[in-house]
Amino acid sequence: MSNSYKKRLSRLLPQIVDTFGTPFHIYDEKGIKETCRKLNTAFENIEGFKEFFAVKALPNPSIMKIMQEMGFGFDCSSTPEIHLSRQIGSFKEDIMFTSNNTSISQFETALENGGGVS
Repeated sequence: MSNSYKKRLSRLLPQIVDTFGTPFHIYDEKGIKETCRKLNTAFENIEGFKEFFAVKALPNPSIMKIMQEMGFGFDCSSTPEIHLSRQIGSFKEDIMFTSNNTSISQFETALENGGGVS
């Protein structure tokens, strides 16, 4: 946890616990965007570079929209991950399908709507 996030969160945490109880997850949009900017800056001199967020790591549409806003594509390894990515408006070169033990129906889903990056 970054120090700036800790400072912002520590004063709010008691109220958050009182309101929502525990356990819960809190995501730092400001921190996510800053990390995305740093990553994009680190690779900005590589022509055609695009980062793909592994949907299986956090299949949360709100977080995925932030990643999309920051220029990231989505690395999907299952049909539900493809559907989730498409529900937030990602298609074709914004989706990379990397699957193991893949069925024909999964390939067909990946190829729908113009497919994705392979």
